[in-house]
Amino acid sequence: MEIAVPKQNLKWNVCTIKEESQLLLLTDEMNKWQCDILRISETHRSEIEDHLVKGYKFVAKGPEEGSHRSGVGFLLSKVAQSALQGYDPVSDRILLAKFTTMIGCLTVIQVYAPMANAPVEEIDLFYDLLQNTINEQTDTASLDCHG
Repeated sequence: MEIAVPKQNLKWNVCTIKEESQLLLLTDEMNKWQCDILRISETHRSEIEDHLVKGYKFVAKGPEEGSHRSGVGFLLSKVAQSALQGYDPVSDRILLAKFTTMIGCLTVIQVYAPMANAPVEEIDLFYDLLQNTINEQTDTASLDCHG
């Protein structure tokens, strides 16, 4: 199935959704705003997640060990789920998803960039990885990158 254009493609820096109850609040907001794709930053969750929450698909990537101060994710409506071609958890700061649309492939990249006071090496590694991720998207009709 394809989607013409997502009804709403919103971003939310949640500061944390460590608890499942906080994730449930996001599903309520998606209903309220009639949102298809919610891009989430600073989840503070760990490792890779892929599960349903009240009918919404939650996919996320956080650090595998150490501090859980980063993390990115998507919360997808049933419409977006049916158009989802796949996703790639590039890092705990970059998550990519591809959707089938009437104009071709829509690639959505959600990022959580390091803070300005982070070590220069960490910032450089992040932006190098982001640029490489963008450069690899040769099969996309539209690219949407936010953070």
